[in-house]
Amino acid sequence: GFSRDRAQVRRHPIDVTPSTSLPDLLSIDGVARVEQSQVCALDAVYFDTEAFTLAAHHITLRRRVGGDDAGWHLTLRVSDDERSELHEPLGADSESVPQRLRERSAAVVRSQRLTPVVRLTTIRAVNRLRGQGDELLALFCDDAVETVRLFREPLRRSWREWGVELVDGDVPLLDAAERLFAVNRISRSDSPSKLARALGASVPQHPEPEEDEPGTVGALLAAALREYRDEFVRNDPLVLADQPESIHNMRIAIARFRATVGTFHTLLPENEVSMLRRELGWIGSWAGSGMSSVLNEIST
Repeated sequence: GFSRDRAQVRRHPIDVTPSTSLPDLLSIDGVARVEQSQVCALDAVYFDTEAFTLAAHHITLRRRVGGDDAGWHLTLRVSDDERSELHEPLGADSESVPQRLRERSAAVVRSQRLTPVVRLTTIRAVNRLRGQGDELLALFCDDAVETVRLFREPLRRSWREWGVELVDGDVPLLDAAERLFAVNRISRSDSPSKLARALGASVPQHPEPEEDEPGTVGALLAAALREYRDEFVRNDPLVLADQPESIHNMRIAIARFRATVGTFHTLLPENEVSMLRRELGWIGSWAGSGMSSVLNEIST
């Protein structure tokens, strides 16, 4: 197999019971034909750090067998509805994360070890939604899911969900599908993904570090620097995945960090200010020639 990447546009999964009947998918605006494909079995192992660093940053890493896209998948959140998915071949070693996917998640994971955290098996029935010209608009997936947690005690969960993922269709098709579900009193899941549902409350909430009294300059400065740091880290894998706007968003975060450190440097330890300025200078050079225009933009 070969490395390949793709964009995904989809909504939150739809919660259904084992006895819920499929609605009339032909009633979705723009759908002219529904093509049923064979049922397939998918077996995926999800990887994360012991602190669930990837999950905390809305990133998933899995190794999946079965179906037509078996392999390693690193999925990055671009927006509420859009994901960027990076693929690598299965390879012989089931626990050795491919180097490219390690590199794409390095800003988040750093030196932490990636280990299996959840095994997820899915029995999937796919309906292909086709348009007037027989173009493939979207995939409607009916999934029966079973999960087992691979750390601490083996927590098991099972459920059924539906999902609609665009292929050559547009976002209004997702809106039309949601209207159909609403008419049938079927609603979105509270969990944005299968992994989030499998982990549940087992993902620890990371407390913010102790800070100055709320409302003080020190507290506001710390909050601002954390915000710019988090925005930089969030965009790092998206930049490497060539997502539009991500490099601009990263440059803005860098510029704001630099401007804030420059303005409030007397409130920060002198040795840390020197280190930050060196690192921010290097990162600014790496981020490219657009930095100067961004610096002008935020200073006016």
